[in-house]
Amino acid sequence: MGMFLRRHRWIVPYALLTPGLLWLAAFYVWPAVQMFVSSFWSGSVERGFTFSLENWTTYPDALDRYSTQFQRSVLYAGAATILTFMIASPPGLRDRVPRRAAEEPPAVPRRRAVLHQLPAPDDQLEDHPRR
Repeated sequence: MGMFLRRHRWIVPYALLTPGLLWLAAFYVWPAVQMFVSSFWSGSVERGFTFSLENWTTYPDALDRYSTQFQRSVLYAGAATILTFMIASPPGLRDRVPRRAAEEPPAVPRRRAVLHQLPAPDDQLEDHPRR
């Protein structure tokens, strides 16, 4: 498997996306498709359900009747999206915008190791008796 992935590196991003896409398909797309298909049914539990476009004729009436609520929800969604981008932008831009030299913190002086003060390795201590 390792050699296969080394030869076909383009597969790796898709393989990493697969679990998330399966999750979205199972818990978002499939229920949305079921709701879309069920919107074509008309009838009742006692009589049964049949395919009909009768329900779709009520949608324009509902949009006219509840237009203020619909407009308000679109306004709130837009405001929440803009606010989210405004909150998220400064941390995201902080790493990309270079700081001026005056804003940089002062450099911390590092201690340099003095080589003649370091202990010698054991193989260079053959003259000295071992403990």
